[in-house]
Amino acid sequence: MNDDAATTGGRPIRVKAGRKRSRRQRWVRRVIVLVLIPVVLFVSSTAYGAWDDGKAEMTTSGPYLASVDSLRKHSVPAWFDDAKFGIFIHWGLFSVPGFAPKGSYADVLRNDYDHAMTRSPYAEDYWNAMRDPGSPTAAYHKEHYGEMLYEGFKAIFEDQLKNGSADRWAETFRRAGAKYVVMVAKYHDGFSLWPTQVRNPHKPDWFSRRDLVGELADATHKRGMKFGIYYSGGVDWTFQTKTVKTLGDYVYMDHGSDYADYADAQVRELITRYKPDILWNDIS
Repeated sequence: MNDDAATTGGRPIRVKAGRKRSRRQRWVRRVIVLVLIPVVLFVSSTAYGAWDDGKAEMTTSGPYLASVDSLRKHSVPAWFDDAKFGIFIHWGLFSVPGFAPKGSYADVLRNDYDHAMTRSPYAEDYWNAMRDPGSPTAAYHKEHYGEMLYEGFKAIFEDQLKNGSADRWAETFRRAGAKYVVMVAKYHDGFSLWPTQVRNPHKPDWFSRRDLVGELADATHKRGMKFGIYYSGGVDWTFQTKTVKTLGDYVYMDHGSDYADYADAQVRELITRYKPDILWNDIS
């Protein structure tokens, strides 16, 4: 008898070969499914991770609408109305050189408007000022740091953090009578003082590995003070590299289409991670 057929009533029927093919087909389908499942899961998780990238979930629910009339109904919290003294910390990579020409910003605007933003007495604007070859900051930088780029301050800043203590800061503020502390989380130079998950497309490593915002938030709250965050939402020199010389350049600079999503994602991350009592967006 042929292995591939049997007879019943004189009619041949397929038995063994059909069973073998059926078993092989089921086995192949199972292998394909087992291979596809991890592949699909990997691709899906990778795509989601790239899309999410640390962004906080967006919400449109709440007591206020995106209108001036609605926002004007917001009342100041009682704790803020009663807090007569607070500390505002302007601190970042620019604190390493800590230099700016002395004088009055109003006088600079009046007497040298075409170079007002690179001659202003704002040490935090060091990076922008050093880009102007004729500025006092450029001369100072050349004398003290040679050809080092502004990015070189990151390593110096992080090395000096070894001696930093958020608890000592917070205790000093408490003893001084402060009721709240506001910290600059990101200034115009774009450097983030927390280990952000929202990567800067122009400078992916442009953030502090040490969670300086989180440490101060914890130390402040532990002592019964409120904690706030400043965020430079309207100006970021990593997205707009043109030297800003006039006040008009400063206020109306073009950052490109990718900046709005980046800034929005970082602000939502700050809200979700640190739950600040004050959140202040600077410029625009």
